[in-house]
Amino acid sequence: MCHGRFEFTDSRGKYAISFRHVLSALTIVSSHLFSAAAVCRSADWERAATNVEHSRRFDSRQMAPTTEVGRAVDVDPAAWSVFHPHGLMPVDPAARRTWWSPFGKLDFHRAHDHGSPLWVSRVPGEFEQQEALVLAAGGLAEEYPAILSSIITAAQRRIKLVGLVANSQKRKAVLQMLRRTGLPSSALILIETPHDTIWVRDYGPVFVQTSGTQRVAMDAEYVCPDRAWDNEAPAVIAPLFHCTVVRLPMVLEGGNFLSNGQGICLTTTKTLGQNAEAVVSRTFGECFGSNQTVFLEPLSREPTGHVDMFALFTAPNVVVIGAYQPNVDPENAEILDRNALRLAGLPTTHGPLQVVRIPMPDNRDGLWRTYLNVVFANGALLVPVYPDANPAVERTALETFRRLLPAWSLASINVSEMIGAGGALHCIVANVPRAPPPNRTALSPQSDSRASSLGTIHLSD
Repeated sequence: MCHGRFEFTDSRGKYAISFRHVLSALTIVSSHLFSAAAVCRSADWERAATNVEHSRRFDSRQMAPTTEVGRAVDVDPAAWSVFHPHGLMPVDPAARRTWWSPFGKLDFHRAHDHGSPLWVSRVPGEFEQQEALVLAAGGLAEEYPAILSSIITAAQRRIKLVGLVANSQKRKAVLQMLRRTGLPSSALILIETPHDTIWVRDYGPVFVQTSGTQRVAMDAEYVCPDRAWDNEAPAVIAPLFHCTVVRLPMVLEGGNFLSNGQGICLTTTKTLGQNAEAVVSRTFGECFGSNQTVFLEPLSREPTGHVDMFALFTAPNVVVIGAYQPNVDPENAEILDRNALRLAGLPTTHGPLQVVRIPMPDNRDGLWRTYLNVVFANGALLVPVYPDANPAVERTALETFRRLLPAWSLASINVSEMIGAGGALHCIVANVPRAPPPNRTALSPQSDSRASSLGTIHLSD
């Protein structure tokens, strides 16, 4: 025993357990950890929802076992040793680590040649098969019921929809909205948990596939005034999908992160204003499986600074970038042209990255409309539209999506009443990718049929 901890050794290496974390573990177990485990193991989602709602009476940070990166007690953070909150810490960073949690066995072996202490394979692209979409249903039903109803109508037959509600009154309001719009109450799995806003994309977790057959929920810090409950939401969302939460040592909003599913990750330089570049690059590489992290220029004057306002992937080798007409917004026209040039030709597992341009609606009235803030829902593409926008521009955008995704159905959803708040469809929905099949990690070029071979699509005059 030394420095307030016990040390012991087994065949896997030397470990330490601190007094503080023993007490923390006992507290977690005695309060509600078994309740959370029951949620994850339950095959009945209605029962799972009831269990989670009951568990929400406790501190949400204790809802799921949480693994922190770079914050180990008595372990050098520079070594990026993995820290388990229940008190078990590997002292020898070279040791193979296997943790047990109520949600299954987690293997923290060095999965990369460069010696990463994590096990990430990749962040799946949103165009891949998804298990669920998560929405802040209570807030949407109150503020934008028509948009919530349109999302449910377009997606309910293709994907599981999970709705967060802050309390029983919000739950009742959502159910009333469903009845009023003729939608079945079963269209949404309602989870009662405190949260502050509808922007679940930004505060929800980023799901990654591990080198085995697991998903892990990566939880970056969400730093917004008066949104403390939003920052806790990943600890509620992750257990619903049998996932452990990994706390990341950086600030990142989910709307400022995109992945092609094969190692290219996009964000804007706003992220560098919130974190040191070395921390961003290393976190993206070791926690998101990125081998090419690209920092794009955010739109000038656009308040979020997020990449999902002007970019998206439709395949591992196809990225779509918005385009402003120079006579509408000359500054942002140049910014988006530079971003497109920056991405064109990047190597992918399916050949050079192809850049497709889609027009951006007029923003001269101060509204940052976009057609690229879409939601992928297993063969249905939900596209934000604006009845007051130029019909020719909108028609060009929709036709381009149809050429890019010919097998997908398009659902146009009017978000005019929301866009003034600073976001559209992608901003209010969090994607949960389908769990990887057994004995399969990252997709190979030979087995992946989603890659596209497109000629360059030019913006219509």
